[in-house]
Amino acid sequence: DFNLKINNLAFREGEELKIDINLTKPVFLNLFVYYPYEDRNNQIYKIFPNEIKKINYIEKNNFKLPIEDTPKKKAKYIPAFPKNVKNDRVEEFLIFIFSKENINFLETYVKREDLIKKYMSEKSVKLIYKTYTIIK
Repeated sequence: DFNLKINNLAFREGEELKIDINLTKPVFLNLFVYYPYEDRNNQIYKIFPNEIKKINYIEKNNFKLPIEDTPKKKAKYIPAFPKNVKNDRVEEFLIFIFSKENINFLETYVKREDLIKKYMSEKSVKLIYKTYTIIK
């Protein structure tokens, strides 16, 4: 079991998104951001693991993203308002995939369905969505 919490449900450009995760047992974590308004490019991007933190096996009971234990390089998740959206607010989604074994996901997927297809082919996996809004 686990609990997820993001530091806010609405962000203005430049504000940092932070995630608190509480676990009852060790897991592998893959985290993606889903941009549903993108129609020409990929809609899904993996943001964890990443270049700064390549290992996604989480053993700690209390875990924060972005990880703050890398002294030389610090990752930050800063939502940016998309240039191709005319509205003054837009929703984006975090997709958390917890698994007992490491899964080799791609860095990007064209559509949400492509990621789900990969996820559905794996055993012992749990998927969670968290929604947040970006305000212009």
